[in-house]
Amino acid sequence: CHINGNLEEGVVVMDQGHAELAECHIRDNKGPGIDLSESGSVTMHGCWVKDNVGGIFLWDMSKAIMQKVHLNGGQSHALLADSDSRPRLRNCVVEGVIQATEVGWGGIRNSGNELYELEDPTVLPAEEGCFKFEADKYTRKQ
Repeated sequence: CHINGNLEEGVVVMDQGHAELAECHIRDNKGPGIDLSESGSVTMHGCWVKDNVGGIFLWDMSKAIMQKVHLNGGQSHALLADSDSRPRLRNCVVEGVIQATEVGWGGIRNSGNELYELEDPTVLPAEEGCFKFEADKYTRKQ
Protein backbone atom coordinates (compact mmCIF):
# COMPACT_ATOMS: atom_id res chain seq x y z
CA CYS A 1 0.00 0.00 0.00
CA HIS A 2 0.99 3.64 -0.46
CA ILE A 3 -0.24 6.34 1.92
CA ASN A 4 1.12 9.70 0.89
CA GLY A 5 0.45 13.39 0.36
CA ASN A 6 -2.16 13.88 3.09
CA LEU A 7 -2.68 17.34 4.59
CA GLU A 8 -2.48 15.84 8.08
CA GLU A 9 -1.34 12.43 9.41
CA GLY A 10 -0.86 9.43 7.14
CA VAL A 11 -2.42 6.84 9.48
CA VAL A 12 -4.37 7.59 12.68
CA VAL A 13 -5.38 4.85 15.13
CA MET A 14 -7.24 5.85 18.28
CA ASP A 15 -9.45 4.49 21.05
CA GLN A 16 -9.22 0.67 20.82
CA GLY A 17 -8.58 0.62 17.06
CA HIS A 18 -5.91 -1.54 15.44
CA ALA A 19 -4.14 -1.32 12.08
CA GLU A 20 -2.16 -4.05 10.31
CA LEU A 21 0.34 -2.69 7.78
CA ALA A 22 2.53 -4.88 5.59
CA GLU A 23 4.99 -3.57 3.02
CA CYS A 24 3.42 -0.10 3.10
CA HIS A 25 5.10 3.14 2.08
CA ILE A 26 3.90 6.05 4.23
CA ARG A 27 5.47 9.30 3.08
CA ASP A 28 5.13 12.99 2.28
CA ASN A 29 2.31 13.67 4.77
CA LYS A 30 1.97 17.03 6.58
CA GLY A 31 1.67 15.31 9.98
CA PRO A 32 3.28 12.19 11.44
CA GLY A 33 3.30 9.15 9.21
CA ILE A 34 1.55 7.21 11.97
CA ASP A 35 -0.22 8.72 14.99
CA LEU A 36 -1.50 6.43 17.77
CA SER A 37 -3.51 7.51 20.81
CA GLU A 38 -5.61 6.15 23.67
CA SER A 39 -5.27 2.32 23.37
CA GLY A 40 -4.81 2.35 19.59
CA SER A 41 -2.28 -0.09 18.18
CA VAL A 42 -0.48 -0.93 14.98
CA THR A 43 1.43 -3.97 13.76
CA MET A 44 3.88 -3.25 10.94
CA HIS A 45 6.09 -5.50 8.85
CA GLY A 46 8.42 -4.44 6.06
CA CYS A 47 7.16 -0.85 5.92
CA TRP A 48 8.84 2.46 5.06
CA VAL A 49 7.82 5.61 6.94
CA LYS A 50 9.72 8.66 5.68
CA ASP A 51 9.59 12.33 4.70
CA ASN A 52 6.54 13.13 6.85
CA VAL A 53 6.40 15.73 9.63
CA GLY A 54 7.30 13.03 12.15
CA GLY A 55 7.64 9.27 11.81
CA ILE A 56 5.50 7.48 14.39
CA PHE A 57 4.01 9.22 17.43
CA LEU A 58 2.65 7.09 20.29
CA TRP A 59 0.51 8.71 22.97
CA ASP A 60 -1.33 7.48 26.07
CA MET A 61 -1.40 3.65 26.24
CA SER A 62 -0.92 3.01 22.53
CA LYS A 63 1.21 0.15 21.19
CA ALA A 64 3.29 -0.35 18.07
CA ILE A 65 4.86 -3.64 17.04
CA MET A 66 7.31 -3.06 14.20
CA GLN A 67 9.45 -5.60 12.40
CA LYS A 68 11.82 -4.75 9.56
CA VAL A 69 10.52 -1.19 9.39
CA HIS A 70 12.58 1.71 8.04
CA LEU A 71 11.61 4.82 10.00
CA ASN A 72 12.63 8.41 9.29
CA GLY A 73 11.01 11.46 10.90
CA GLY A 74 11.46 13.89 8.04
CA GLN A 75 11.00 17.37 9.53
CA SER A 76 10.37 16.11 13.08
CA HIS A 77 11.12 13.21 15.43
CA ALA A 78 11.45 9.75 13.94
CA LEU A 79 9.82 8.19 17.01
CA LEU A 80 7.96 9.74 19.93
CA ALA A 81 6.83 7.39 22.69
CA ASP A 82 4.97 9.35 25.37
CA SER A 83 3.24 8.37 28.60
CA ASP A 84 2.53 4.66 28.94
CA SER A 85 2.93 3.88 25.25
CA ARG A 86 4.71 0.68 24.26
CA PRO A 87 6.82 0.63 21.09
CA ARG A 88 8.33 -2.76 20.20
CA LEU A 89 10.91 -2.69 17.41
CA ARG A 90 12.68 -5.70 15.94
CA ASN A 91 15.24 -5.51 13.12
CA CYS A 92 14.27 -1.90 12.34
CA VAL A 93 16.26 1.08 11.06
CA VAL A 94 15.46 4.40 12.74
CA GLU A 95 16.97 7.61 11.34
CA GLY A 96 16.44 10.70 13.47
CA VAL A 97 15.50 11.86 16.93
CA ILE A 98 13.87 9.40 19.32
CA GLN A 99 12.05 10.80 22.35
CA ALA A 100 10.75 8.11 24.69
CA THR A 101 10.04 7.36 28.31
CA GLU A 102 12.28 4.86 30.03
CA VAL A 103 9.61 2.19 29.52
CA GLY A 104 9.41 3.11 25.83
CA TRP A 105 13.17 2.78 25.44
CA GLY A 106 12.88 -0.79 26.71
CA GLY A 107 11.12 -1.76 23.48
CA ILE A 108 13.48 0.21 21.25
CA ARG A 109 16.92 -0.83 22.51
CA ASN A 110 17.87 -4.24 21.23
CA SER A 111 20.72 -5.60 19.18
CA GLY A 112 18.64 -6.10 16.02
CA ASN A 113 17.78 -2.41 15.57
CA GLU A 114 19.95 0.22 13.88
CA LEU A 115 19.52 3.69 15.38
CA TYR A 116 21.06 6.67 13.55
CA GLU A 117 21.18 10.24 14.81
CA LEU A 118 20.99 13.12 12.35
CA GLU A 119 23.72 15.76 12.11
CA ASP A 120 21.07 18.45 12.64
CA PRO A 121 18.53 17.22 15.22
CA THR A 122 14.86 17.88 14.51
CA VAL A 123 12.35 19.44 16.89
CA LEU A 124 8.68 18.85 17.58
CA PRO A 125 6.43 20.79 15.19
CA ALA A 126 4.78 24.08 16.17
CA GLU A 127 1.16 23.97 17.38
CA GLU A 128 -0.46 24.84 14.06
CA GLY A 129 -2.30 22.96 11.36
CA CYS A 130 -2.81 19.33 12.35
CA PHE A 131 -0.69 19.90 15.48
CA LYS A 132 -2.97 22.59 16.93
CA PHE A 133 -4.87 21.50 20.02
CA GLU A 134 -8.62 21.65 19.52
CA ALA A 135 -10.78 20.44 22.40
CA ASP A 136 -13.39 18.56 20.36
CA LYS A 137 -13.32 14.82 21.01
CA TYR A 138 -15.46 14.12 17.94
CA THR A 139 -13.11 15.65 15.39
CA ARG A 140 -9.61 15.45 16.88
CA LYS A 141 -7.77 13.12 19.18
CA GLN A 142 -6.92 14.52 22.61
